[in-house]
Amino acid sequence: MRKRKNIILFSCLLILCIAGMATGVACAESRTIAYDANGIPYIAGEIIVKFNSEAIAARMATFGAGDDLYQISHMDTYMMESLNTLDFSVESDLSHIIPGMQLASIDQTVPVETAVQMLEQSQYVVYAEPNFLISLNPVEQTAEDTQSFATHAAQSLRAPNDPMYSSQWGLTKIQAEKAWEVTTGKQDIIIAVIDTGVDYNHPDLAANIWRNPREVPNNGIDDDRNGYVDDYYGYDFFNRKANPMDDNGHGTHVAGIIGAVGNNGVGIAGVNWNVKILPLKFMGADGTGDIISAVNAINYARQMGASIITCSWGGKGNSQALADAIRQTNALFVVAAGNEGTNNDITAYYPANLGYSNVIAVTATDISDQLGSFANYGQRTVNVAAPGVGILSTHPTNKNSYVQKSGTSMATPFVSGIAGLMLSANPRLSPAQLKSLIIQNVDSVPSLSSRVSSGGRVNAEKAVNAARGGNPTPTPTLTPTSTPTQIPTPTPTITMWPTPTITITPTPTPTITIWPTPTVTPTQTPTPTPTITIWPTPTITPTKTPTPIVTWTPQPTRTMRPMPTLPTLPIDIPWDRFAINPTFLHV
Repeated sequence: MRKRKNIILFSCLLILCIAGMATGVACAESRTIAYDANGIPYIAGEIIVKFNSEAIAARMATFGAGDDLYQISHMDTYMMESLNTLDFSVESDLSHIIPGMQLASIDQTVPVETAVQMLEQSQYVVYAEPNFLISLNPVEQTAEDTQSFATHAAQSLRAPNDPMYSSQWGLTKIQAEKAWEVTTGKQDIIIAVIDTGVDYNHPDLAANIWRNPREVPNNGIDDDRNGYVDDYYGYDFFNRKANPMDDNGHGTHVAGIIGAVGNNGVGIAGVNWNVKILPLKFMGADGTGDIISAVNAINYARQMGASIITCSWGGKGNSQALADAIRQTNALFVVAAGNEGTNNDITAYYPANLGYSNVIAVTATDISDQLGSFANYGQRTVNVAAPGVGILSTHPTNKNSYVQKSGTSMATPFVSGIAGLMLSANPRLSPAQLKSLIIQNVDSVPSLSSRVSSGGRVNAEKAVNAARGGNPTPTPTLTPTSTPTQIPTPTPTITMWPTPTITITPTPTPTITIWPTPTVTPTQTPTPTPTITIWPTPTITPTKTPTPIVTWTPQPTRTMRPMPTLPTLPIDIPWDRFAINPTFLHV
């Protein structure tokens, strides 16, 4: 009888792998935690299997229409025996996310390594792995760090009026005010926070919370037919319900750093004053989750159009299922480096160590740009640093509206926020381009040169300007003199004495400094000094009568021959072209 049951089960597995039918997600109830040979925790009695859908489809095509399930199941006798031994039973079909993927329950007395080995010997299995556990790190808890509360003064007229802004040292460190002179974010940029949930009713977050425009809340109907009922604010993949409310506090803190409403006279300001935060809960109140819940959350974020996905978590379990979900998603994954104070180049931490072009790994620094004592690092595997020690942000209103936390989890959302501003300035940027521009435009910090691949801490102003297509480095000059300095006024200033010098900041073309001043010999009849039109290039229009032609070249020094009197030319300098740019274990 049991043999017949597994024949039917295996046959159904084959059909599921081909058809890609979604059967929902596994429930988080009644978990038993076990540990593999490396001490990595996983959920006992569960296993993730990716079947080779193409090989199964090709083999099934060789059977005739009249062949029964018993005959079809014998395409792989070893597989039948393995399923029988493991007491294999499908809990959730995930082939709509990753072709051929299933979450199955197995006999809890069978070690997971044994189950993986048995299944992977079949030609119809691509890989099998445990459903690894993900937990919050103890370092990321409310802590009173007095140095982080050192107040700072506003740096520009773009400073927000939020009363706690002066305690947000991290925003000053990344030059957020200058970036805000360019953009404060846009409501059409969706940033998913895959975490413990988000308090979507928080007064400093509510206006920036994503809402499903195709779903009617609380009507018990899957209005948009995406497989989730009443997912108006996102979804809770831990408890399998449409209420991603944060019952831990971690996710809400992360969300506030990214997008607390700015300049609203309430609490704090986020890196983005305007944005859409998509709350996705995959960890419970105790701060634990699993790979399958994370994979489901990532797929939801992809479905709903998230451009940036914040993952302030990680662990030592190298999950191929998680890697597949990330790799096939067209979004920038901003991930935490970890809070064990170890070198990720030596001891891998995932997903930070994936190294994909759409994954940027972040570690944490303090107010003095020193690496946090708890922060993981890696000259090859960790990309950038961001403020992550004593960071003030939002907290669920049923506990404490604002708290201070430390961790690479806090550094990660700073980078997510910068990426959001960059997309607001240039929505055409790809995930790989976002990653590259963020890395290329850090502030170099000597103490980080051997700790992160970029050698520095993120700078919002530089990254945003680079996203717009501007030059992230000082404008080059054609003379051996120093680069012209930027001025705080919105229009360039021309100083006529002692020599004509034009300071244009910033400009897409090199600045030409003329030195020394060309000498013009006047005629006997007094005439006004010739006026030179600078745009698009320095030229002098000849008069109707033959006159010597003066050509300006980028030579360090040129003495001009005497020239006759030139008529006054109209000044037509397009000043608007020279506008100054004002600006999971969890971690």
